[in-house]
Amino acid sequence: MILITGGSFQGKTEFAVMRFPERERIVHFEEQVRDWIREGLDPICQTERLVKEHPDSVVVIDEIGSGIVPMNQEERIWREAVGRAGCKIAESAVEVYRVMSGIGIRIK
Repeated sequence: MILITGGSFQGKTEFAVMRFPERERIVHFEEQVRDWIREGLDPICQTERLVKEHPDSVVVIDEIGSGIVPMNQEERIWREAVGRAGCKIAESAVEVYRVMSGIGIRIK
């Protein structure tokens, strides 16, 4: 598995397409986490399942935990779940990239 992270609109998806054109891509993973929470599913268990079932995929996730902490409790729960799920993917990923201004930097 390969993880690509970074801020919104920084070129993560384009980086994934250019760098890994032959691989399955899971983009906007943070929205998948939101869906799991809304469905009452445990995001960490679902992330672990994803890692096992799609080991050769590229996961693209927005970095959402560096900004202002939301006042809304549901948004805080989502923010924390995205961060923890991203850590779980990074832990098992063979490569991790952070993309800023369209430039990917390998951090693992």
